[in-house]
Amino acid sequence: MERVDAGMRMVRRQERPFLPSPGQFIKWCREGRCALGITTSDVMAEYWKWRKLVFRYPSSEQYPWPKPIFYHICIELRRRGTDGQLCQKELEHEAGEILAMWEKRVLAGKPIPPIRRALAAPVSPKGLTPAELLKAKYQRMKADGRA
Repeated sequence: MERVDAGMRMVRRQERPFLPSPGQFIKWCREGRCALGITTSDVMAEYWKWRKLVFRYPSSEQYPWPKPIFYHICIELRRRGTDGQLCQKELEHEAGEILAMWEKRVLAGKPIPPIRRALAAPVSPKGLTPAELLKAKYQRMKADGRA
């Protein structure tokens, strides 16, 4: 029933006095374009644009997101996509699920958080990396004549 309500909201937003075709109405119902004003196809377009252009920025937070919600959805979509090794169709399905979760959250009155890192970058290096430790051990052994 939520999907039909979403479709009816889209019908009411139209400026034309005519009803949409049944196919268009069903498409609006499936997209569930309501609380956030974005669709799954909008999310996927922004996701692929971000994946192609993020290398130009120091981090994803500096990327020029059109809306803060895209940041949160795309970061979660990337995590799910890489963890599950998802194909294009599965990514679109996940995008729909994430978008639905955010819409429920907004309809419940919770705000969309600003764009910021979940964890801050380390202030100082925590020590040598494992590769650096092995190299130092090798150099000590080499200096002692054991390597």
